[in-house]
Amino acid sequence: MKKLIGCPTGEWAKKLYTLDRFEKLSYFLDDEEGEFGYDGLKKQVYDYSHLREENIDNIIVIINDTRRYTEIKIKLEEYGLKENEHFFNGWKLDSNFYYKVYDDKNWIEFEEKDNNALARQRAGWQRRASSLAQLIPCDVKSVMDIGCGECLLKEFLSHNIKYYGVDYQKRTDDTIVCDINKSRLPQIDVDLYYIAGVIDYVEDVPQFIKELNKAKYVILSKTRNERFIRLDDKVTDAGYMNFGIKPYYISNLITDMFEEGFVCKKMIWNYKERDEYYFLFINSSYQA
Repeated sequence: MKKLIGCPTGEWAKKLYTLDRFEKLSYFLDDEEGEFGYDGLKKQVYDYSHLREENIDNIIVIINDTRRYTEIKIKLEEYGLKENEHFFNGWKLDSNFYYKVYDDKNWIEFEEKDNNALARQRAGWQRRASSLAQLIPCDVKSVMDIGCGECLLKEFLSHNIKYYGVDYQKRTDDTIVCDINKSRLPQIDVDLYYIAGVIDYVEDVPQFIKELNKAKYVILSKTRNERFIRLDDKVTDAGYMNFGIKPYYISNLITDMFEEGFVCKKMIWNYKERDEYYFLFINSSYQA
């Protein structure tokens, strides 16, 4: 993944970046050096001359103030950066941006190339786990965490809930190893399937959903990947960040879940932190 740089600081940077996106930025560029942040997060600010120390082919600058786009564009070009290759308008990001920043479309390949992938994502994933845990109904006594990673959900569960962590590789001694794109889910009866940040990596989502009907509840997150307006004003179906490369949208998910008997009981759009939707589904066969 290339180094992401915000430019410039100010009110429009706060409006553009979710907390999760803000954390992924390496630093900011602006006319004066210092620090810039919000909601307790801070990033270093360098002046434009700092670009001389960078390999420009390893960076992406996101211009977050459209009103100053032309002015900033001229400054960046003075250091050899090219529009739509090394810098982009943050309010009109197109599929070219996502493909340049995220070479890997498969999490397994991504993790193989980045040994610190889990660690770098931990803070954002902890906040997500905390939010999703609040959706767990009070009658749940067992949970299967599909794509458990570092089992971050466990710290937010009450002690009377039995936890099963499932991942494509051994994370802890208790991890149940299962590649959900190659094998069926472990045949363990649980009250709730927990699927955070995973559904966009599933190759056949409708088929995967069919395996969930043994549980009463499903809690999952889905990254927003509606159609994006490109810089040339065309519309692309390519997904958001490195998620959802195929055009599988929120509406598809709700429809496919409904067709398998799941009713959406709650939906939260976490636009401030991660630009994700959080869902609680209930299996209609369990309803009176």
